[in-house]
Amino acid sequence: RAAAPDCVGSACGQGGVPIVGGSGIVCDGVTDDTSALNRYLETFTKGGTIFVPEGRQCLIASGNLNVPDNVTIVGIGSALSPARAITLSGVTGFILGPSSTIVMQRGAQLRDLFIRSDGLTPNPTASQAIAAVSAWGKSSSVAVTIPANTGGVQLRNDLIVGFNTAIRSH
Repeated sequence: RAAAPDCVGSACGQGGVPIVGGSGIVCDGVTDDTSALNRYLETFTKGGTIFVPEGRQCLIASGNLNVPDNVTIVGIGSALSPARAITLSGVTGFILGPSSTIVMQRGAQLRDLFIRSDGLTPNPTASQAIAAVSAWGKSSSVAVTIPANTGGVQLRNDLIVGFNTAIRSH
């Protein structure tokens, strides 16, 4: 299979397809991609690899993102560079709303993704940082959930920011 147009770098050779495209998935960090992305992921009944194009952030705000059995979601580009993580610009991955989590099924993988809580402020002032810490103390947010009896789940090179619990495994 030829590399998809939004697929760049060595990850393209893994036979994956881009996550953004004709399925209604926008990944602009503003549009809620929850429903469209879950519908798209449900089509991967035998597993597969999909890519979030460089600099794209999928907003998961109206429910959970369900990653099916043996599906791998890979970020493209330098999503995890320290400079990008501090400014929140050009990062590749997911923005999760306050009650949303990524639910991993058997053999599911997340790689090279920046996963952050919605509402983070780039380069916050001292008062903004204090307010954010106070709000986190009242929250029970979880970035990634691994249900009981779910084996083979992998998270590699992911940066998870702004949650009370980064990964909850039952």
